This record gives sequence, structure tokens and C-alpha cells, in this order.
Amino acid sequence: MALFKIFKRAKKPWGYSWRSSSSFTVVCVVITLFAETFTHGFVIPILPYILEKRNNVDPKDTQQLTYLILTAYGATAVVSGPVIGQLTDRFKYPKLILATGLGIAFLGTSILATSTNLINVFIGRIVQAVGSTVSQVVGHATLNDVVKPQNMGMILGLVNVFISAGAFSGPAVSGFMLEYFGYWKTWRIVFGILSLDIVLRLLMIEHPKIKDKRKRAKAKDDESRNADSLTEGVNEYTSLIANASKTPYSLAKAIRDMKEGCTSMFSFYWILLSQPMILIGLVSYMTRSSLMASFNTTLPTHVRDMFGWGSFPAGMMFVALQAPGMVLDPLFGWIRRRGGNKVLTGLGFILLAPLLWLLGAVNQKWLPWSGSEDTVKLVYVIVIICIGCIQNLPASVGAAEITAVMEHLESETPGIFGPKGGNSRGHSLSNGSFNLGQFIGPLLSGSLADNLGYGRMTSTLCGICFVTSILSIAFMKDKSPKKRNWWV
Repeated sequence: MALFKIFKRAKKPWGYSWRSSSSFTVVCVVITLFAETFTHGFVIPILPYILEKRNNVDPKDTQQLTYLILTAYGATAVVSGPVIGQLTDRFKYPKLILATGLGIAFLGTSILATSTNLINVFIGRIVQAVGSTVSQVVGHATLNDVVKPQNMGMILGLVNVFISAGAFSGPAVSGFMLEYFGYWKTWRIVFGILSLDIVLRLLMIEHPKIKDKRKRAKAKDDESRNADSLTEGVNEYTSLIANASKTPYSLAKAIRDMKEGCTSMFSFYWILLSQPMILIGLVSYMTRSSLMASFNTTLPTHVRDMFGWGSFPAGMMFVALQAPGMVLDPLFGWIRRRGGNKVLTGLGFILLAPLLWLLGAVNQKWLPWSGSEDTVKLVYVIVIICIGCIQNLPASVGAAEITAVMEHLESETPGIFGPKGGNSRGHSLSNGSFNLGQFIGPLLSGSLADNLGYGRMTSTLCGICFVTSILSIAFMKDKSPKKRNWWV
């Protein structure tokens, strides 16, 4: 009997070697993030149809309800992000969390697709937001656990390509399918992608590297808990505490709380948010997210009202917004690794400002091309493509700053973020700034477009980009993360 138990314990599951490999884990996470962005964008071109045809909404109220629905999505993601990050860092089985997140997204999509009243439309999007947040937070944290630091840049480039592919293919596919094949055949595609993703999540086995990392961190954490009080002089925490003594007392107290067991979620976020480069990085990330959400909110109804375009042409506008960035991302990443985030972020927002203004003024009568409707359409499409080429210049700046700071703190004080690390909470912070933009963007752009007009809305976004570019140039640093002065 004893030998049977030993044999049973030693027997590995079917396909263990490839199911637990780094490559399969990365593939699963990349497909998860693709599915998340695909599902989010999939709804945008067909949302007017859902509201007007299935829920009997007056077309004049579509714009207002669109920004309220998208605002509810962003608000839910902002609130749920920190909680999900905290729970994920303390939970032992990230695979189950990923599968649960996808199951929640599947449920929300089902509610939205079958909705015939406005309450269910809101409920469906809110449930989708929770599932999406789980996928983003756990997915990025899992990548951080299994990918070697020297390969992280390449993997993040791959992730950005698939995220961009999901962002533009979702609206394009849904717009095309709705216009030519009908409502229910349109939804089959997104349900198929989510189902495939759930199967992959269940096949995935936790990578041995993650387990070893947790064991090492737990051993260091136990050692630090059992150690006597630190005396004056040189020890493993001297460098961190010496730096902390130059900072306000509240920050030093947060560092001590983290060192004593990572029990306070507030202490973790306070340490990170005390860094100016992180704050500006998060503001830039939030601004870019707001711009993306603003297009989601206003573009479909605007091109319908101005040009008479249906769901398919509207979906193709999102291809024009996202596809150029997917092609140029490797170049931007190469420049970012050598010159830092400051130049690209500042330049990106400076270039976006006049393009956003022109997007709202493209049909003004005083412009030379205004006499021809076809020319106005052409100029509008060209401006959209130009925005698509530039909008990824400030991409991922928030996540990059947070990762750099956390790696520095972990190298100074191993185990400072607890036995399971702080990757999920760190990514929940950058994800939270993105989701805050998803909340602010629809609320701001939708209300401005509804009350003041599309042109004044784009002019406001132009001003926001200009201010963000000034902040980025003034406060962000060109230096390599390893050479930065962390506590100023």
C-alpha cells in the first residue's frame, strides 16, 4: 500500500512536460490577453444595434447610453483591480484564477448578447469588466514569473502585438459579421474564442519555476520574521533604510510594514505611488487609455451621423486605429529600450494633439477640402491612420516604471513583497490606471460630444494631450532604470 501511494504521488499528469513548459504558459497568457481585448472591442460597433434594435432605445439617446455603459465598465475595472491583485498574490493556484476570470467573462458576454432590456446590458458589461481585469492582472503577473528578465522585452513585444491584433480585429469582425451575416452568427465567434481559451487554461499546469520562486521567497520571509531586531550598522536592509530615511516618515513606515510581512495593501501602493516617475507614468498611461476609450464611445455614432456608415465601415476605422501601431511597435520598443520612455511619451502626446483637433474640424467649411464629401471622408480616414501610427508611442509606460521600481526594491531587500511576491499587485496598479482611463474617457468624451459637439470634444482631448506631454517631458527620466535615483 505504501509503495502504491508513493507511485501515485510520483506519477505526473498527462502531457506534464509541455503543459508545464514556459512556452505553453506564455502561449496561454498571450491568447488570454488577445481574447480579452478582442471581446472588449467586439462589442463597440454593434452596441448601437444592441441598444436600438434589441432594447428599443431611441437613436438620439444612443450616444448618451453608450458612454454610460462604457463608463460603468471602466469604473468596475478600477474598483476590482486592486482587490484582484491582492487576492492573486495570496492565492496558491493562478491557473484556477485565470480560468475563473475567463468563465466570468463568458458569463458577462452571454448576458450582454441575450439582453433585451437595458439593465441586462449594464450587468453584462460590468461582469465582463471583472473577468477582463482578472485576465489582465493574473496574465501579466504569470508572464513576470515564468519569463527570464533578458527575454521579457521580446515577450512583451509579442504580447503587445496580440493585444493590438485583438483590439482591431474585434471591432472589424463584429462589424462585418453583423452587417452581412446577422446578430447571432456574429456572437458565435467570440463565444468560440472564449471557449478555446478556457480549455487552454484548464490544460495549463503551474510552471515549476513559479513554485520554486514561492518557496525561496517564503524561506526568506520566514528568516526575516524570525530574525532579531536589526542593529545599527551594515546588514541586508541597510541600503533600503538609508534611502528611506531621506524620504518622508510615511514612506519609511510603509517600507517597514512591507518588510515585516507585507500585510498592508496600503503600504504596498504607498511605496510605489511615492515615486514621481511612477505617478507621471501612470498619468500618461491613463491619458492614452482615455483616448482609446473616447474613440470607442464616439466614433461609431459619429461616422454614422456624419457619413451614414454602418457597423462594418465603423469597425474598419478601428482597424485603421490599431493596425499601424501593431506594425510599428517593434520599432518603438527598440527606441524605448535605448532612449527611455521620456522622449517617446512626450513626442507621442505632442503629435497626437493637432491630429485630434483636426479630427473634429475635418468637415469645417473654411477648410480647402470641405467642398467634396468624398474628400472629407478621405481626410478623416487619413487622420485616423496617422493617430493609429502615433498612439502607441506612450504605450505601457506605467507598467514599465512599476516593474523597474519593484525589481530594484526586490534586489535591495529580497522578500520585501512577501512570499508570493508583488507582481499581481504591481500589475493591478498599472492596470488600474488603464482602467481609470477607460472610466474617464467615455464619461468625458461622451458627455462633451453629447452636449457640446464632436469638434469641441476632440479639441478638449487635444488640450489634455498637450498638458500630458509637458508633464512627461518635465518629470520623466531618460536614464536607464538601473541608473536612476529611486527616491527623488
